[in-house]
Parts: sequence; C-alpha cells; structure tokens
Amino acid sequence: MKKTTQRLLLFLMLVFCAAISEAQQKIVSGTVKDNKGAPVIGASIL
Repeated sequence: MKKTTQRLLLFLMLVFCAAISEAQQKIVSGTVKDNKGAPVIGASIL
C-alpha cells in the first residue's frame, strides 16, 4: 500500500511540473498604455 501511495504522489508531481512548464510557454504581446491611451515607452511585462 505504501508503494502505491508513493507512486501516485510521484505521478501527480510529474503532471503538476508538466502543467507548469506548459503554462510558461505562452507568448504575450501588445501595447502598454497609460490612462490617456498613450503608449508607455520602455514598459515591460513580467
């Protein structure tokens, strides 16, 4: 029983790591604008 629990935990951790690495592959693009609609020069998104 303990071995089964360990394997299940390992499997869940691997799935979680795969989901995180997939989420970090998205590309974000666009223009950062201020309240008046003018583009903000040198702005970056983290």
